[in-house]
Amino acid sequence: GGWHDAGDYGRYVVTGAQTAMDLMLCYESNPDYWNKASLNIPESESELPDILEEVKFEIDWLLKMQDEKTGGVYHKVTCRTFPGFVMPEAETAELVISPVSGTATADFAAVMAKASTVYKNMDVDFSKNCLDAAIKAWEYIKDKDFGEGFINPADITTGQYDDVCDTDERYWAAVELYKVTGDQQYKEYFENVLKDKVPMGYGWIEMGSYGNIAYLSMDSSKQDKAIVDKIKSAIIAEADKFVENAKVDGYNCTLGIDGYCWGSNLGACNNARVLLQANEFTGRDEYKIAAQKQLDYLLGENSLSTCFVSGYGTISPNNVHHRPSVVQKETVKGMIVGGPNVRLEDPYAATALKGQPAAKCYADHDQSYSTNEVTIYWNSPLASLLTEIWQWEHAA
Repeated sequence: GGWHDAGDYGRYVVTGAQTAMDLMLCYESNPDYWNKASLNIPESESELPDILEEVKFEIDWLLKMQDEKTGGVYHKVTCRTFPGFVMPEAETAELVISPVSGTATADFAAVMAKASTVYKNMDVDFSKNCLDAAIKAWEYIKDKDFGEGFINPADITTGQYDDVCDTDERYWAAVELYKVTGDQQYKEYFENVLKDKVPMGYGWIEMGSYGNIAYLSMDSSKQDKAIVDKIKSAIIAEADKFVENAKVDGYNCTLGIDGYCWGSNLGACNNARVLLQANEFTGRDEYKIAAQKQLDYLLGENSLSTCFVSGYGTISPNNVHHRPSVVQKETVKGMIVGGPNVRLEDPYAATALKGQPAAKCYADHDQSYSTNEVTIYWNSPLASLLTEIWQWEHAA
């Protein structure tokens, strides 16, 4: 079960949880649309909306990743090494479950608590199972220190998804669990985190923004106005930085030089989401305009004149680092690639792109995995961004 993570066939809890969360947020932002939308999946005739059927496919797998005795959650399931360029059924090496990690367990707790709410009126038993699993995961991690985070076992070389700090993941989990249960232990945890700073981020390394969304959307009877104001102020301050970056960029991109890293297109998506939040809080059009410009950047208004979504636009990726596309000699349509990466972290990019400006450090080549791979957790923020922009365009 579950989704293949990227151009290979590994399955990872931390990225799967982020992707499932993004898609549930898509649904919540426009349920009227998603209740009717057909995604032409095998479960399209079921009673659940297609997008929630798709999410459930991942959540069912995530539930399998929880150790029944302890509540801890295994970090990933992969073979010991990456496969060659073969179709998934041709990867026949032994699958290996990697050890439990703090980030995987906290992300799991958060996304299960969220799912318990989203599916509550559609599948009561599934909703209860998700909440029970979330509570059990929290009980496992609440008093544990996972040190420097997950490190691959010696004989495994697949994606590590290492993260040395799991405070933001725990913060997200605590807010989601408090939102559902009202249990004070969760409130005490996230309020203690907020004494220091407001966690931010929509990526698998920094997940704080999901906790912020959860807090701002909970019933006002559970909120503290000072915390609401503190979270909103942090989001607006972040958005102001992105606006300033856009003002000095020829293509209104918010990334700045440092933002052209592995998966820079994820950054552009997520910056736009922060900008839309700031617009919601303030009503200032400059945030909304800057958010739209990030989508324009992703769809072709950039120094490469390239739409980073395969199959769309005059120029788009044709040689993606995605095994099924390479084997079948036809790139699957609708996948967003990682984008420019000034660090040139694969041999092809290091040779072909040496000396290029940061924004042009992209190669449409199937060996350039550091610029031209695809992942589920880059696609889901794009889906979320498109849904949000569609919302305010039609509201206008």
